[in-house]
Amino acid sequence: MEKAAVTAVCWIPRGRCKIRPAEEADEEEMRDAHAELSAGSGAGAGEEGAAAASNNFAGLEEFDMDKYDDEEKDGGLQFFSVLNTDGELAREKDPYMTGGDPDSESDDDAFYEIKENDNVFVAVSCEEENCMMEMYVYDDDEVNMYVHHEIMLSAYPLCVEWLTSAASAVDGNFGVVGAIDHTIQIWDLNDLDPMEPVLSVGPTPKAPKGKTKKKSRAPAAERRAHEGPVLCLNGSTFNRSVLASGSADETLKGLDVA
Repeated sequence: MEKAAVTAVCWIPRGRCKIRPAEEADEEEMRDAHAELSAGSGAGAGEEGAAAASNNFAGLEEFDMDKYDDEEKDGGLQFFSVLNTDGELAREKDPYMTGGDPDSESDDDAFYEIKENDNVFVAVSCEEENCMMEMYVYDDDEVNMYVHHEIMLSAYPLCVEWLTSAASAVDGNFGVVGAIDHTIQIWDLNDLDPMEPVLSVGPTPKAPKGKTKKKSRAPAAERRAHEGPVLCLNGSTFNRSVLASGSADETLKGLDVA
């Protein structure tokens, strides 16, 4: 679907984005937790399995079931020995396969990786039914620009700014959006799929279309910025948690969003 309008763009300094996004870190933690659970239950399961196997072979000692699958070494066709040999070769590391995770189930692990020399910027835009903030990456080596990830917005965006400090985070990567519904929304750009902004100044924004809101803590007292659409934003070069905003209500305000 074509965009109806790209309303604002903002550069992100090099090296300020995480090399790996937060979602991949969560997946790694889930895999580690799964491995720990498997290791913890493996010992007990092994003992129970051995006991069950011994019960199944009770009374069949004369058939020597323990050696049922052993191959006869008669010099004939040893089909299964060939499979065992191939299995050992398959477990060896291929010297020609370099880079990446050989155990990964994803073919695009490197897609979300942001290099320190990549040019990154955010753009806010609107389609016929949805509004969004997209983070673009431009790779000088491959002369290629692509959307790294997108964040759905609840209202028509009018301006965007970048900050390092917000919502008690000192060294972060935040996109600040001024919207037509009088709100200033601060989003964590290191999160691939955020459900809500880390901080919102103004009326409580509606959930974006297609998003299921997570259960969150009780809302704090509402902080109001403007009585009209937020038209412009500018972060301080001296204190990256201080933000100036201008609105259609003919006011200019300074906000500390730390």
